[in-house]
Amino acid sequence: MNYGHFAGRLGRDAESRATPNGKSVCNFSIGVDTGWGESKKTLWVGCALWGERGEKLAQYLTKGTAVAVAGEIDIRMYETKDGSTKAELTCNVQKVTLLGGGEQKSKAEKPAAKPAQSVPDDFEPDSEIPF
Repeated sequence: MNYGHFAGRLGRDAESRATPNGKSVCNFSIGVDTGWGESKKTLWVGCALWGERGEKLAQYLTKGTAVAVAGEIDIRMYETKDGSTKAELTCNVQKVTLLGGGEQKSKAEKPAAKPAQSVPDDFEPDSEIPF
């Protein structure tokens, strides 16, 4: 069974796109810390979240957001511009959990806060709540 679990922070905002055959995919990478002290290092995992879930979650997958993902893992080999061969650990995400953090959205992107409601001067604790 090929199934892995990773938890870390996004290194950049997620990117959504459609493949030539019309399938939507949300790509992002997470940095997973390993080791401790001077031997601490970061392992980068490239993630792909397919379909409608990826489209809807892309707006929440911003740089610095902590996430946990689970899915099928693979190693993708590719050639760089200078001709060297590199490898990337990838995860075809089946489950994603948002753990928090990340960059704050601007005030224009945040939903408007509801105005505070004050308690009337004649309010008695045993009466019905006026709001």
